[in-house]
Amino acid sequence: RPDKDRPNARRTIESALKAIAENITIDEIGELIYEPSIYSSLENENVIDPIGLQYDSITGKGTNEKRMNWRFFQNDVKRNLFSSASSKIRRKRKYLMDIGCGRGGDLNKWLESGYTDILCFDPSGREIYGKQYSEGLNGLIERIQSRGFTLSDNGLYYEGEYEGNKIKISPIWADGTKDLVSGEAGYNTYEKDKLIHFFKMNKSFGGFDTISIMFVIHYLFATYKKGKIVSDKKRFEVFINNVISLLNPKKGIFIGTYLTGERIMSKVKNGWYIERDSSNKPFYGIGIEKTRNTVTGEEETYSEYWKKKPKMIDIKQSIWGWKNTISEPMIFEKSLDLVFRHHNLFSIKKEVSFESFYDNYANKRNNRNKQLSLSEKNISFINNVFMYQVYPEFGKQNFNMRKKL
Repeated sequence: RPDKDRPNARRTIESALKAIAENITIDEIGELIYEPSIYSSLENENVIDPIGLQYDSITGKGTNEKRMNWRFFQNDVKRNLFSSASSKIRRKRKYLMDIGCGRGGDLNKWLESGYTDILCFDPSGREIYGKQYSEGLNGLIERIQSRGFTLSDNGLYYEGEYEGNKIKISPIWADGTKDLVSGEAGYNTYEKDKLIHFFKMNKSFGGFDTISIMFVIHYLFATYKKGKIVSDKKRFEVFINNVISLLNPKKGIFIGTYLTGERIMSKVKNGWYIERDSSNKPFYGIGIEKTRNTVTGEEETYSEYWKKKPKMIDIKQSIWGWKNTISEPMIFEKSLDLVFRHHNLFSIKKEVSFESFYDNYANKRNNRNKQLSLSEKNISFINNVFMYQVYPEFGKQNFNMRKKL
């Protein structure tokens, strides 16, 4: 249909074919009553995190091209992080909270690493519920169900088995910058009930063994106000309080991955950093917005950091469709360490660049046909991992004293 700007939605076509196959009449169609989904009734309200809406707007608009090897490499890095954190846990049941879980691409990694009790949430309804809120795209719920997990009798979590262990997974549409234990973070009554139930069900678990946040941490430093992303100290501190209060104080580890400001800045030319495939087509790009009084990574105190504006970047990927852009604040390695140390989180990992993981990835037998091209290495190696732990004995001391240590 070259006369149409957009094709009919997938579910529209499926409905038409079903009507033909089942000989549904015009009279029967006339009796149908339209019922909007929960998501469509809420998406324009102020309670929805705009970061979730950004991803909802681009869901399913990318290409169906062959997955590039840099995606496999990123998954290998994350698998290494989960495995490393889990190996430090010396108990049968292992508790994981994943922040910004998306459509559950890390589900297998959680299971393979031995986590048995999992709380995972995302501010995007489409990422969590998939087909229920989108045109035929799978979400986290479908992924969980595809692994054989079924909804519990009370409808508040999924349960099943993996390698002899009983697994419980609570997937929730929620905002990590609101209180989790009280259920406030949930976007509706059902999501609130799931949160409250999780913490009642695990009343004496002692805190999460691992809290993970993969490629999402930067969003917790800023928010939208009047159409612009600005620093939001209050929002961040609710989030970090969720992390610290729910992390096991003795053995808990906070892990994650993020784009590193220092490495991005070294690559940018004329405002953009773009990588192209073998056909010279762009498949990944980062644009830098020029503004005054922005974070540079050289700030020396916590208060100095929050007095500045976040440095903004625009991300493009062929996976989303090259014309679609996600705007996000840039995080510098020094800034991350500065802010975490203020909240008594200290790094326990020396080699943090993605590049430090590559030799191990390249030498694995299963990855011999998934070696990264130069352009794929370039976009992979501008990422960092982090692994932090709370040191309770320093908890009452102020930041300046801890800094000397």
